[in-house]
Amino acid sequence: MDSKTAIEVIYSLEEKIDFLISKMEIVEKNVTNLNNKVYVLNSKINNSGISAPTHNNDYTSHGSDVIVGQSQGNPSAVAPGQEDTTFVSGKVKVYGNILNQEKKPLSEVYVRVFNSQSKVIKEASTDASGYWECRLPPGRFGVEYTHKKFKPINRNITVPSDVSSFEVK
Repeated sequence: MDSKTAIEVIYSLEEKIDFLISKMEIVEKNVTNLNNKVYVLNSKINNSGISAPTHNNDYTSHGSDVIVGQSQGNPSAVAPGQEDTTFVSGKVKVYGNILNQEKKPLSEVYVRVFNSQSKVIKEASTDASGYWECRLPPGRFGVEYTHKKFKPINRNITVPSDVSSFEVK
């Protein structure tokens, strides 16, 4: 039987965490590249005269508040300059449960988290139970919920530094 000291186990876990973080950084870069490719394809479609659904939001930053204009159609990729390619991770699990007016879970809600410069730093979608989550550092953020059947809903949140999880209501 292989017995390790607590310190050896901690170092082993630290190595595994560093490995996972490096893989997450690669995934984040790939997602950003895919978003940029989708944006280019949407631009080509729009310039070709073919009618396609668009997502026309007017993002304006007021301090840490994010104000979003009217949305048309489904959300599409973020325009270059709006995305933040910096890997953002944090110790706080930020989550929410999206329900409709009848208090039933709403799946396929697109969730975007913005930093104080109105740059998208996290994206998620709700599952069949209306649940979504991401990890963020403490600070102030904007959260946007979009769904093909509803107008966008926005929340401004402040993630405290003294908690391990934070629910967006």
